[in-house]
Amino acid sequence: MWRADFESKKVNGEHFIFRYNTEYRTSKQATNVIGLVVMMNPGSALPEDKKNSELLEKCQIVLKKESIKPDPTLNATVKLVEYAYKHNEIEMPKEYVLHIENLCNLRVIKAQSLKENVEKAEKFGGHVFKLLYNSRVLSAYDKKKYHFCFFAWGKTYLNMKMQKELPQVFPNAVRVMKTLNTNGDIVDVKYPFHMLRINRDFNRNKSIFYNAVDGKILPYRI
Repeated sequence: MWRADFESKKVNGEHFIFRYNTEYRTSKQATNVIGLVVMMNPGSALPEDKKNSELLEKCQIVLKKESIKPDPTLNATVKLVEYAYKHNEIEMPKEYVLHIENLCNLRVIKAQSLKENVEKAEKFGGHVFKLLYNSRVLSAYDKKKYHFCFFAWGKTYLNMKMQKELPQVFPNAVRVMKTLNTNGDIVDVKYPFHMLRINRDFNRNKSIFYNAVDGKILPYRI
């Protein structure tokens, strides 16, 4: 099951929807966090509750720990983690939690409109700016709880502060995109696939991925 926090804001005629604190739980009882996947921005996933989805689109509203219907990218993250555990011959725990973070929290369906909408949100500052870049990973969360970390964003100008800090916080993170912005420079990496094309790309590039994740998954512990 997937869940996340949502907040929609209307400012000077602009309507923004933010999604953050996204996580996957094998069940409601699952509490042990095993890993982190950092992507670029939230995609099309909205609350399973149709009424709440409509309210997000029309009103200003805050929704906490809302059950969501995952989009293809979120589903791909679970599959990716399963592949990594299997390769490392580590049994996945039956009950676990997976954290998803993004370089920015603005929900944008069409990637080509992301830059324009992020720039609009940044101009308003204050609470809107905080919602845009709020992250539990670079705040008070105990980073030592993570057994692995995947960087799954591509070549982007977004949130360079976070892009520079994350490799220092997680030096053993696995980069799973073909291009990555790190320390202000564009670095080409021959990793296997775009998250949205995992079904098409994985088999023909799995040896590269397996080499990348080799030894990068810590055994489960309580």
